[in-house]
This record gives sequence, structure tokens and C-alpha cells, in this order.
Amino acid sequence: MAQPVVQPPGQSKKKKKGPPYFDDPGCKFIVIDDPWPGNKFGKDRKSDYYNVLSAWVRFMLGKKHWVEFVYSVNTRADVIVQLPEDVDIAPILGAHKWYNFLARGDQKDRHRVSYVFEYNYRDRGQPSNHGWQPHEPLLEEPPAHLRFPVKFPYPPPSWASPVGRSCQDLARHLPGTRQRTPTPPPPLPPPPPPDRSLYEPYEPPSHYSAHLPDTNPAQGVPDDDHVEQVKAEPEQPRLYVRKLDPYEEEEAALEFVKQEQVDAPLAEIPPVKQEAIEIHVKSEAPETRVPAPEPPPESRSEPSNRFLAMFERLERMNATQVATQPDIRPEPSDRVSGAVATPGARHSTGPPELQSNAAIRVKPEPEEVRLPLAPPAQERTSDPRIRDPRLAHGQAVQLKRVKQEEDEGVLKRVKTEPRD
Repeated sequence: MAQPVVQPPGQSKKKKKGPPYFDDPGCKFIVIDDPWPGNKFGKDRKSDYYNVLSAWVRFMLGKKHWVEFVYSVNTRADVIVQLPEDVDIAPILGAHKWYNFLARGDQKDRHRVSYVFEYNYRDRGQPSNHGWQPHEPLLEEPPAHLRFPVKFPYPPPSWASPVGRSCQDLARHLPGTRQRTPTPPPPLPPPPPPDRSLYEPYEPPSHYSAHLPDTNPAQGVPDDDHVEQVKAEPEQPRLYVRKLDPYEEEEAALEFVKQEQVDAPLAEIPPVKQEAIEIHVKSEAPETRVPAPEPPPESRSEPSNRFLAMFERLERMNATQVATQPDIRPEPSDRVSGAVATPGARHSTGPPELQSNAAIRVKPEPEEVRLPLAPPAQERTSDPRIRDPRLAHGQAVQLKRVKQEEDEGVLKRVKTEPRD
């Protein structure tokens, strides 16, 4: 059965300007910070949102009362809920943790908390007179197919304070009956388990100790173990001390060191087996002597046997040449000079293709040869009239011989030209 629609109080009455407001509103108001179902703000909140919120508040009240109006503004997430005047709102004030009153929901909303406080009507007045828009919810149970997630019976909220909340200017503090419960002390450690062992310490009977003779504890000590304590007499201070010279001080020190304690018993030192100590000595690198480099063969002072044999052979050749060869002037004649000065005279024997390979000789390597002393030069006469024809004939023969030997000793290189 639907309940009759209640007219929001204050709309038909005359508005009062400024706090405090002492008039009776004829209802009760609560303000909710971060209300469930959440996730909507301002104009996004439609009628379905206010219907679900009203059903949530009805579950808080144990389904005994209906919500009359829900007030909201587009600039705040808080809402003001109007309830009947006979509702006891003290049990529902405080912090409502979502994971406590929801049977299911989004995992990211697990740590969200909605805070419910009493509306400060004396300082704030009627909400509809200060820009809050009223929304009238449906006065019926949520349909079964929606599977309403709020638990029933509803779990009680915990203590909270409006200080630091977004609804601090609209809310009042919790009444004295809802003071914060003191934090319980930490639990005491559990008591140790009882001793269930069958052991019982020995206790002599009471009548047995009365018949025991009085014994002195000192009498039970054997004579061998008795240690006689002798009080040492204090040493008398010396009235006069003679100053010792350095030699006497040295002798006294040596005597003090050489003294042996006769009274002190020698303690028996148990023999200890000494372990062999392996001493590892790092071996040094052996010295390696590098042999001195031998001087090259050229730097030796003594000539080799090959050089001596070659030198003797050259001596013999020079001796035979001096004995057989006639005297030749060291300077060439005018005919030889003219022939040598003429280019191409030495190689005018013929074309290269007509020469035989047998006439080609390889030029030997230069060798050191000791030449005989040259004969004294003869004076040349420039006058052809006084020249001896016999000498001229002999010189021509010698020049031919010298030119022939020079041609044989020179390496001839012939450039072969292609034939047409």
C-alpha cells in the first residue's frame, strides 16, 4: 500500500531570513557524505538514482520508515534526506563501510565509506529555501529481479566525526550516546599449558627433620681440604731509602729478573702435539742469460779463406798479364776518342736479328783488383811530320787489340725489333 505524499515543510510557511532557525520543521533531516550507490554527480542523477538511495536508507531504518524527500544541488556530491518526525536517527549516524552492508559490488569500491550525520537545521534552515532541489522517491520495495545488494538485517555503523568532511558545514556532531568506543587493549598472551607430568620433587617428612642432629657445616670439610687463612701483616714503610747509581740499578734489575719463584708450584703443562708447519716459499724466476750477439762476418779482423784464395788468384792473373801484355799508353789515341765520341759507333755491327746469342756475355760483378803501376806517360807530339810511321803502325795494332778486349768485356744488350 502506497503511503500518502508528504508536502515538504517550509514551502507553505513564511520564510524566515537568517539563522538561527528556532521553528519546528515537523520532520528530521540527515546529511550523507559520498552516498551509495555513488558514481554519479550533479545532473547525471536521475529518478532511478534517488529511488535506489531511498531504498538504502529504508534498509538502515530496519524497513520501518519511508524516505519523504531527497535534496541535492549540482555543485555538491552530498545529499540531504528528509525523514518522518517520529524516526530515531541516532542508531544510523556514523560511518557506513560499503564492504560491510553490501553483499556484492565492484572490487574498487571496497574501501569506500558513506558518512551519515544529523542535519544542522538551526544554522542552515530549510534546505529548499537555500537552493536545494527536492526529489520525491517511490514509496515501494525494490523489485525482486533487481537483486538489491544491501544486506538485511543492516549492520550497525561505526563512530565518525564530521571534521574534515565535505559536509562539515551542514552536519552536527554525534550525540553523547554515540561517543567513540575506546580502543581495546591488546589481547594478553595465552597462559602456558598446565604441567601434566607425573614428576613430584622429594620433600622429607616433617617429623624426620626434628630427629636430625645439629651439624656444623665446617665439620664436614676434610683436613686435607682445609685452607688456613693467615692475615698478612702490613709492611712497615721505609724511613730512609738510599739512592742507587745507574750501575746498581742495572744489577738490581738483573737480579730481579733471575729470581725464581720457589714457593709457587709448577703447573703441569699437558703436552701438545705440534703439527708440521708447511712453509711455502715463493720460488724466484731463474736468471736467464742472453748470449751476446756475435759480430757480423764483415766486422771480423781476419779475412776468410775464400777471400784469401780469390786474392791469390787475382795476384797470379795480374802477374801473367803484366808479363805478356805490351806497354800500352794509359790515354787513348785520337782515333779511339773519335770512335767513342760518335754515338752508335759501338753498336753498328749489324741488325740485332743477325747477331748470334753465343757472342752475348754477361757482365761480371766488379771485384777489387790490384792493378800494376802505369808506365810513365810519353809526350805526345802534335806535329804529324815528326811522328814515326812505325810507331803509328804499332799503335794502331795495339789500339785494335785494346778495342777488341773492351768489346768482349762489355755486356751487350740487343733490342730485338719485330719484323715487318
